[in-house]
Amino acid sequence: MALNDGKRVCALCDEKFKTMKELKKHYEESHDDLELKYEEHVFNTDKGFEKWKKSGIVKLKSERKRHEKIGGSVKCGKTCPAFMNAIREQKEEAIKITVEYQSMHAGHEM
Repeated sequence: MALNDGKRVCALCDEKFKTMKELKKHYEESHDDLELKYEEHVFNTDKGFEKWKKSGIVKLKSERKRHEKIGGSVKCGKTCPAFMNAIREQKEEAIKITVEYQSMHAGHEM
């Protein structure tokens, strides 16, 4: 299977899905042994966000929306359910950084 054919492959059972939304639903309904860990955080400073995040992967720029690994990792031919979405908004001096994060990995070594 080509990795760029738009398919998402379950890391646990190899079932294929067209979208991440479908794959997420599959993980939640079909794999009780995989406990997905969703978190949402809101930061009012860049420093607070930088302190929280554990890696240098996400580089936020003002008024830009970045989706880091929203499609999941497919390096091993499977789609890992882990992701981080970070949105930074700024109006004058007020900053709001909203992070959605799912930390559970599947189908590959860490």
